[in-house]
Amino acid sequence: MKQYPLIAKCLKAGNVSNLFIELKDWPKKQLNVLLTEIDTVDNEAEEVYKDLVFRTEFFFNRGNAEELDKSRMELRAVLAEIASVALHYLGTPVSS
Repeated sequence: MKQYPLIAKCLKAGNVSNLFIELKDWPKKQLNVLLTEIDTVDNEAEEVYKDLVFRTEFFFNRGNAEELDKSRMELRAVLAEIASVALHYLGTPVSS
């Protein structure tokens, strides 16, 4: 299993307020690496989702499909939150 140490550090922050504290002193290079990690994880998660979504146990089971969708959206929300804080410190506007 691949390791994403910068994302792991961010997850240890626990909430968005602590994430601002965690990332405020990170150098821009490290923030950019974090954004690369986020893109990689998001792309990998999307590939796993595509692999799973049409499997019988998800495609023909509404409860399983909803759980899969919920997990996907929760992961994307966490990654977006981390990316938004990183972009804030990079001085990059976040588009909606």
